[in-house]
Amino acid sequence: MRLRLILHGKAAREAKVRTAVEAVRADGHEVEVCVTFEAGDAARFARDAVASPGLDAIVAGGGDGTVNEVFAATFLADPPPGLSLGVLPLGTANDFAHSAGIPVEDATAALRLVTTTPAVPIDIGLLNGRPFVNVVSGGF
Repeated sequence: MRLRLILHGKAAREAKVRTAVEAVRADGHEVEVCVTFEAGDAARFARDAVASPGLDAIVAGGGDGTVNEVFAATFLADPPPGLSLGVLPLGTANDFAHSAGIPVEDATAALRLVTTTPAVPIDIGLLNGRPFVNVVSGGF
């Protein structure tokens, strides 16, 4: 399986992330890692991933904001059939991961889910044409 991990920059040096990536690679899967540096990187990486032939899954590595940005950008880029999305929960609350039953305390188990578990469709919300997953909020 060929995965593209879009990783929030703050998580790039975490040992558990490196361990998870190495374990999934040792399982025989290809894992490409793209690390965000500035605003908009996650969305850009997601759009690039959708256009990448032969990619099996895009994995959002970060918190709920990263998950939302990656999933929304992927949706808007019109992904091909069979391209799935995964989550490597690395945020503070990991609300989406908890709701989806993704192990939040074991990064390796969470990343391996993408390679061992069939994809399950989820709902995505639209607000004024803008997609979102998990939560939408507003303010002044």
